[in-house]
Amino acid sequence: MSVLDEHDHLVLDCDGVVYVGADAVPGAAALVAAARARGLGLLFVTNDTTSSAAEVAARIGRCGIDTDEAEVLHAGRAAALHLAHAGAERVLILGTAALADEIGAAGVTAVRTRDAEACDGPWDALVVGQDSELSMRDLKRLVQAWQPGMELLAVNGDRNYPASDGLHVGCGAIAAAVAFAVDVEFVVAGEPSPILFAEAAERLGPGRTAMVGDTLASDVAGANAAGWTSVWLRRPGAADDPAVVADLTVTDLRDLLG
Repeated sequence: MSVLDEHDHLVLDCDGVVYVGADAVPGAAALVAAARARGLGLLFVTNDTTSSAAEVAARIGRCGIDTDEAEVLHAGRAAALHLAHAGAERVLILGTAALADEIGAAGVTAVRTRDAEACDGPWDALVVGQDSELSMRDLKRLVQAWQPGMELLAVNGDRNYPASDGLHVGCGAIAAAVAFAVDVEFVVAGEPSPILFAEAAERLGPGRTAMVGDTLASDVAGANAAGWTSVWLRRPGAADDPAVVADLTVTDLRDLLG
C-alpha cells in the first residue's frame, strides 16, 4: 500500500524533492500524478525567497508537474503574514525584490538594504532573506539599524541548500551572523517554524497530512511538530540526526508509490 492511500493531503518541499537547481528529481512528477489521481490536496512549500510564488510554480511546471501559485507556499509569504499580524509597518530587509514585493503585498513597507542609504529608520523589524549579491555593506546596514527590542526575522533557518553546483550558504547562516553581531536570537518564519506550518495547515484544511522533505532539521522537524507524517528523502551522504527522526525514510520518491 502506498503512503498516499493513508493520507488526505500531500506536502512536498521543493528544493531537493521536486527539483535540484534546474533538474527535476526522479519520481517527483509520478508521485504528484498519483496523489492527484487519489484526490489528495497538494501543497508545495519552499524556503526559497529569491522567487515569487508564481515563479516557483513555473519552475515546478518545468519539472513536468502542472500547478499554479495557489498550491505554492514559500517562506517569504509566511514572513509577510507574520509581520502584518505583528503590526509592523516598515521593515528593513536583506533580500530580493521578490521578497520585498511579497512583504509589500501584505501591507508592510519593505526597504532593501541595498536601497537603505537614502531611507533612514526607524524600522519595526529587520528581515533576513536570501540575496545572491550579498555584501558586507548589507550586513553592516542591518547591524547598524538594529535597536534593542526589535525583532530579527529570518525568512528561513536553513544553514545551506542544494543547487546543481553543490551546497550554497543558506539564509539561516546569514541570519546567524547578524544575530551574533547584535547578540540577539532570531525568529524563523519558514521551515521548520510553526509560522509556515500553521499557514500550510489552514490552506489544506482538516485531514491527515504527509510531508516529504530532504532536510531533517527543517522539513522533517517541522512536519513532526505539526503532527504530520514525515517522510525523509535521504540525499546521498546525508547523516542521521538522533534528535530528528522521520516516520518514513526513502532514497527514491518512487518508493512511495507502493
